[in-house]
Amino acid sequence: MTKKIITFLTLIAVTITAMFCLSGCAGDQYRAIPISGAQKTTYTVTGNGGSAVQYGNYIYFLNGYRGYEDTDATANVFGEVVKGAVYRAELNGSEVNGEFVASRDSATGLLLKTEKKTDYKRDEIDSAIVQRIAPKTVGTSGYAGGGINIIGNSMYYATPNNLKNKSGSVQYLKTDFFRMTLDGQTTQKLYTTENDTSMSPYGFFAKGGYVYVVVLDGTNLISVKTDKATGKVVDTLRIAENVTSAVIPTKPVYYNGITENSIYDFIYFTRNATASDITQTGEILEFIRPDGSSRQIFEADGVSDYTLEYLRDGYLFYRKPKNGATQLFASNLHTALSTADTAYANDAYNANLFNEEKSVLNDSDLANLGVYAFVNGYEFGTSARSNTVNVLSYTIPSSDSSDTSVVVKRYVDGVYDNNFSLTAAGLVIETHYDNQVYYSADGILYSISIASGSVGTIAQIAENYVAGTYGADVAGEHLIYFAGSGDATQYAFFKDLNGLEGKEDMFVGQYTDSEVPSEVESIVVETTPTKTNYDLGESLDLSGIVVKATLYRDSNGNRPEAHEIVVTSDMISGFDPNVSGDQSITITYKKRTTTFDINVSENKATQSCATVAPTTPWFFIGGGLILILGIGALMLGKRNKAQK
Repeated sequence: MTKKIITFLTLIAVTITAMFCLSGCAGDQYRAIPISGAQKTTYTVTGNGGSAVQYGNYIYFLNGYRGYEDTDATANVFGEVVKGAVYRAELNGSEVNGEFVASRDSATGLLLKTEKKTDYKRDEIDSAIVQRIAPKTVGTSGYAGGGINIIGNSMYYATPNNLKNKSGSVQYLKTDFFRMTLDGQTTQKLYTTENDTSMSPYGFFAKGGYVYVVVLDGTNLISVKTDKATGKVVDTLRIAENVTSAVIPTKPVYYNGITENSIYDFIYFTRNATASDITQTGEILEFIRPDGSSRQIFEADGVSDYTLEYLRDGYLFYRKPKNGATQLFASNLHTALSTADTAYANDAYNANLFNEEKSVLNDSDLANLGVYAFVNGYEFGTSARSNTVNVLSYTIPSSDSSDTSVVVKRYVDGVYDNNFSLTAAGLVIETHYDNQVYYSADGILYSISIASGSVGTIAQIAENYVAGTYGADVAGEHLIYFAGSGDATQYAFFKDLNGLEGKEDMFVGQYTDSEVPSEVESIVVETTPTKTNYDLGESLDLSGIVVKATLYRDSNGNRPEAHEIVVTSDMISGFDPNVSGDQSITITYKKRTTTFDINVSENKATQSCATVAPTTPWFFIGGGLILILGIGALMLGKRNKAQK
C-alpha cells in the first residue's frame, strides 16, 4: 500500500511540474544580462530609430542582419540571439561640460576603443571591444523607422513574436515590444500586437513620467502607457480607430529635460470620413498626442487622397493633388499644433518657429516616383536650421519589365539640379549625413556628394553589402553598414568618416559559432586512399589518403606552406556501405570541403546470404517452448504467494 501511495504522489508531482513548464517555461525567460561598464544617463542620445545609436561614450548597434523568419521558434530565443541582437562599442574620449566628447587614441588613431587580436589571416588587428546588450532580434521585416530607441536609462525595441498559435505555427508576423534597462538587470515585454504587424509603423514617446509605446495594430492606433522609472504597464489605450495610414515619428535626439512639445511628439495619421464627421468628407489628416490628447484635423478638403511619407528633420512630408498634379509637401504644422495644444504653443523651444507648408516637388509623374527628402545640416533642438529641402526622386521599375535601372534626380526647394546625375540597376537610397548621400546598387554601397563644387562625385564604400531593414546608418562619426564575405556575411562594419586615409573599415561585433571565419582557404586530396573499391557492407578504409590544407595569405602577401591534415571518420560524409555504385565522398575540415570517389559493388557471398530463408520448423518450436516455460513460471509464482 505504501508503495502505491508513493507512486501516486510521484505521478502528481511529475504532472504538476509538466503543467508548470507548459505555462511558466514556455517562450522566453528574461533573465539579467551581465554588462560591465555603466551607461551614464546624463549624456545626449543621438540617432534613435535606426540600426545604430550614440549615447555619449557608447555606440549601440545591431550586430548584423539575419532576417526575421522563425518557423520553429528557435531563431529568436531571448539570451541566444547573436546576429541581429543589439551590441555596444565604446568610444575613446572624455567628458567636457557635462557631455562626452570623442577623441582619437594616440596609438591607433581610432575613435573606438580596441584590443589587439589575431584574425583568421593571422594578422594582428585592432579589434573593437564590444558587449551584447539585448539578445533578441531587433526590428520587424517591413518597417524601417523602428530599430534601437533609448530613453533615459532604458532601451525600447520591437521584435518578432516567437510563440506558437493554437495550430502550432510561430507568430513571427506579430510584434512584441520590450523595455530593457541599460544595466542589463531588467527586461520586460510591454505589448504584443493582435494583428500581423511586421510592416506597421511604431514608435516610443516620453511624456511626463511615462513612456508610450504606439503602434498601428491593424486599423487601430494603440498606445501602451508605461511607467518610465519601473517599466510597469499602466494602461493600454486605443487612441484612434479606422486608421488607413500613420506616421509615428522617432525623436532622433533625447536628453534629460528635452522638450516634449516638438513636432516629433505627435502622431500623424489618415482615415476616411464617417457619418460623425458632419462637415468633412473624403480622406482626413489628423494628429494626436500619444496619450490620446490634443487630437485635431489639420487637413481635409473632401477630394484629396493623401500619401503620408515620413517625419524627418523637423518636417512632415506628404503628397496630395494640387493644381491638377500630385505634389510633395513639407510642413512643420506649427500653427495647427499651437492651436490644438497649449503646451506646444507655450514651449520656449517653439518660440522662433513659424508655420510652413511648401511644395518641394511638383512632378506630373510624382505618383509613380519614390522620394527621399531631407533638410541638410538640421540639428534637433536648434531653430537655426537651413529650411532648404533636398528631394531625391527615383523611378520605380515596372514589375513586368526586364529593365531594372533606377534614375535618381535631385531637387533643391523644388528646383531641378542639373549637376546631379545618378543611374544604376536596383538602386536604393539608404541614408544621408552632412553632404553625402549613401545608396546601394547590385550589392555595393556607394556615397555621392551633394556638396557645392563636388556635386555628383561618387565613391565606393563596400562590396557584399546588404541593406537589411534599416540600411546604412551613422552614429558617433561612423557609418555602420552590413556586409562581409566567405564564412560570415551581413555583419556590422564601421567606417570612420573622418579617420585616416586608407584605413580599412572595421568589423565590429560578434560572429555566431557557425560563422566564425576559417583560417583555411581550401583543402585538396593529393593522394586518394589505397582502397577505392568496396563490396556491399564493407567499412570505409582511409589508409593511404593524403589531404593538404592551404591557409590564407597574411596582409603582407605571405602564405605558409600547405600542411597535411589527419582525416578522421567524423570528417567524412556521403558514404553508404549498403548502396552499390559510384559514390562521391566528402571531407570537411574547418568549413572547407573536398571529395574523392569510390565504388561499391555487389558480391556473390552477400547475395546468397541475403536470399537464404529458414527451411526447418525449429525456429517456431524453440519459440513455443520458451513461451510455455514463461507461463509456467508465472503461475508457480502466484501459487507460492497464495500459500504464504
